[in-house]
Amino acid sequence: MTAAEKTRLLAERVMGGRITTAYGGGWFIDDVFLNQVSWQPLTNLAHAGEVLEAMVRKGFQFDAQDCGVGKYKSWFRAPGVGAQAYAPLLSTAICHAALLAVGVKEEEL
Repeated sequence: MTAAEKTRLLAERVMGGRITTAYGGGWFIDDVFLNQVSWQPLTNLAHAGEVLEAMVRKGFQFDAQDCGVGKYKSWFRAPGVGAQAYAPLLSTAICHAALLAVGVKEEEL
């Protein structure tokens, strides 16, 4: 799955974004238009923080760990759901764990 596909899934499944083809494609999240240039949660920690906040609003608990040597672990937990991911960037680990928690298969990432 490409970074663009992951970002689209984050916008739809985690952030509750409405997909639009206007302005070259993108999403409306809380009535703000975002696209691949303006919203990059896989590499931008501030944008990944928005994903984290959305997951907490959905009832998930969150934790993260610096595993050393340029590797981070992130996980989300809710009743009946547990998902964790490792990545070289904390923002990517947050996003991958969020996608797993909302049902995206690990082999798809």
